[in-house]
Amino acid sequence: MSRPQPVGSKPDATGRSRITQPAVTTMLYFAAAFLVIALLAAALGFGGIAGSATFIAQILSLVFLGLAGLSLLLRETRRDVS
Repeated sequence: MSRPQPVGSKPDATGRSRITQPAVTTMLYFAAAFLVIALLAAALGFGGIAGSATFIAQILSLVFLGLAGLSLLLRETRRDVS
């Protein structure tokens, strides 16, 4: 019986699931989209909306950077073991 794979991942040759490129680019897309919304709202004078969109873009960017760092760290530890 095979284990279910997480959404946005594919098993590699060893059977481990790898996150595919679309899952990563989706997170970056949303961060960029909220940044554009924040800039447009600020230019039009909607301070509350601009602040909220900026906050969301910052959070998504930090989550992305954290996951990218964790991924690189785990990748290096897996290479050292084998």
